[in-house]
Amino acid sequence: LSEDYFAFYIADVSGHGASSAFVTAILKNFSYRFRREYRPKALKLPGDILIRLNREIVDNEIDKHVSIFIGIVNLSTNQLHYGNAGHFPYGVLARGGDAMVLDLPGKPIGLFENISYASNTVEFREGDNLVLLSDGVLEVMEEIGLESKEKRLMQAAVECEGTIERLWNFLDIDTSVVGPDDMTCLMVSCEA
Repeated sequence: LSEDYFAFYIADVSGHGASSAFVTAILKNFSYRFRREYRPKALKLPGDILIRLNREIVDNEIDKHVSIFIGIVNLSTNQLHYGNAGHFPYGVLARGGDAMVLDLPGKPIGLFENISYASNTVEFREGDNLVLLSDGVLEVMEEIGLESKEKRLMQAAVECEGTIERLWNFLDIDTSVVGPDDMTCLMVSCEA
């Protein structure tokens, strides 16, 4: 977005087919417009960006919803500002040998007309690694129960050391095998 800021998001559109592809096109177009027209205030409040995006999806009267996590990193202050609209599993921030879950609940975009989304901020320091996964990963994990799967994801975020291949190996997921749902991984690392 500028020399000091960059933005990223992970999104999962409900369903399949032409209408889901249309929503994906709206997301892509929205991100291009946001990059051109962003305002500095929006960079600290990703929840406000989600409100604008929700309005756009609702106004297009598409019978789809989108779960999305958006992050904006301020490189000069080493802060990660983020918002969440129903994206699960939550992002995991690995720092040193520890991991913390960025649990910021919110409803998916496109379901409700008037909705607000919270924003949160955490430090994003040298050596930190943020791991975001789509819910399709939960469906192929061998662990029983959501709690054990979340614990395994936290371990994987620490053990992978910022490498997607290591993450998949630690989770024992064969990415060449098609699962019941899509599996997406977005990793953002803060290097020296």
